Amino acid sequence: MISRHRHGVPVTFGFFVAQNAGCLSVALISETLHAANRLSSQHLIDISMFSHDGKPVQTTSRMTYPITGRVDEAGALDNVVLASSYDIPAAHIKRLIAAVRHHSSIIA
Repeated sequence: MISRHRHGVPVTFGFFVAQNAGCLSVALISETLHAANRLSSQHLIDISMFSHDGKPVQTTSRMTYPITGRVDEAGALDNVVLASSYDIPAAHIKRLIAAVRHHSSIIA
């Protein structure tokens, strides 16, 4: 569910991107959100991308996404998108799950 736009305050989306995530899983959603900003001529949506360690993440197609910070440093977010894969290194799973749980408890 997407949160509503609040009188001039952009709706925030945090992408939690796992190593080896599918490129399309990130691109399809993020491009749609960027298009909403362009078509509206307003800054309706703010997008940030996070990884387990705050470093750039390489997708299965070897595309690298710029990362804002670590998942456990993500501030308040209206919406969280977990971009994952079948091949997540075990060390990353705990941090990603903890961050998703933390943000779902804030939103709920």
